[in-house]
Amino acid sequence: MFKGLTPLVVVAILLGGAFTASAQQPPLPASVDSGKMVRMYTATTMLEGRLLAPYGMGDSALHYCRFPGRPCLGIEDSAAMRTIPVSDLRRLDVSTGSHWRRGALIGGVLGAAMGVLGTAFLVSMCDTADCAANRDTIVILGGISCGLTFGALGALWGSAFPRWDSR
Repeated sequence: MFKGLTPLVVVAILLGGAFTASAQQPPLPASVDSGKMVRMYTATTMLEGRLLAPYGMGDSALHYCRFPGRPCLGIEDSAAMRTIPVSDLRRLDVSTGSHWRRGALIGGVLGAAMGVLGTAFLVSMCDTADCAANRDTIVILGGISCGLTFGALGALWGSAFPRWDSR
């Protein structure tokens, strides 16, 4: 029943993929301030760096210092300064901060869940009257304290990863 449709489906899928693959790259941003972290894509590689001079739409080159790497100290540190022609760029991403909020959220939720489960397990083995009377409060405080601790660790971890905006 579907034998005649199979080649048509394959052709439609291939043509659909061809149109999406040929989609244009996002245009380069109109301007980027100096000191911003950028990720530059060429035809063959991806480079990360910090802009040493502001970039405007009419500029022919980007001046940057490689990152991560030793910092550029100024004009006298010409060995560390790099230049790339704008015509070589396929895409330019600008760093807009880090992922500390996402890290804090993930760490906080996982920490709270582990804290509630771990504290509930430990409290279940307690035989004294104080534990039995305050079991729910102890479990909730365990969840809150672990959630805050792991949330702070998650924020610290997430701050190490930049967030990129392809403008």
